[in-house]
Amino acid sequence: MKSGAEIEAALRSALRRQPPAAELGPRVLARINAEPARPPRRPRWLAAAVAACLLLVSLAGVARWRQQAEARRQATARADARQLAFALRVAATDLDRVRRQIARSAAR
Repeated sequence: MKSGAEIEAALRSALRRQPPAAELGPRVLARINAEPARPPRRPRWLAAAVAACLLLVSLAGVARWRQQAEARRQATARADARQLAFALRVAATDLDRVRRQIARSAAR
């Protein structure tokens, strides 16, 4: 097994700076000039994936909106039920008071 110093020496040797090949520049320029510039291509499935994501987000939004609408409807129904119960208690109290007054009047 190599020691740390040997590994470091091997890395220095492997990674030392070297001049580029003489024909590198002309080869790169020739390839750049030979290939027509083309815009980057998007995968064909990208539009379908974006449309699917938008559809899912829209469906989730509609479901949430319906859920909130149902919660509002239920809250309104509970409030209406409380108001009705209160009105019935008031009416029952008034009717009981009138019944007692009639009973007293009849007893005289």
